[in-house]
Amino acid sequence: MKSFMKNWHGRSIQDDGCYMSKEASSFVIAFRNMLKRELSKDGINVIRITPNHYDLSGFVEKDGKYVYIAYSIPRYGEIVDFGSGRFCSGVLYRSASSLRDFAGGCNHFCSIYELPDMIRKFYDNERNWADIA
Repeated sequence: MKSFMKNWHGRSIQDDGCYMSKEASSFVIAFRNMLKRELSKDGINVIRITPNHYDLSGFVEKDGKYVYIAYSIPRYGEIVDFGSGRFCSGVLYRSASSLRDFAGGCNHFCSIYELPDMIRKFYDNERNWADIA
């Protein structure tokens, strides 16, 4: 997390209009690699984190249970804020029944900095899986 934070926190990512910038693509790759490093030691697998147009989404999995993740990359001169967990600037995560479940369970939001810990805690709480059964 430290190197990811050092490289991206407080940074404004180049916006290339109707094309995703190379910088935004690099952010998605760094985000995915950070999650792999942080979660693999807990047996949580990053299945995929894919770039969309200035956002990213994907799934992590542990013991056949999936968590969907989505984040909108800041644009128009806004900065990447690792401490913001609000609705519009934080990371969305929720339970999912499969890799095709984009509706899933209840939405939760946290900051990028908190995300690995929140995912670990999310897996530990069985109530999170009741709403998709």
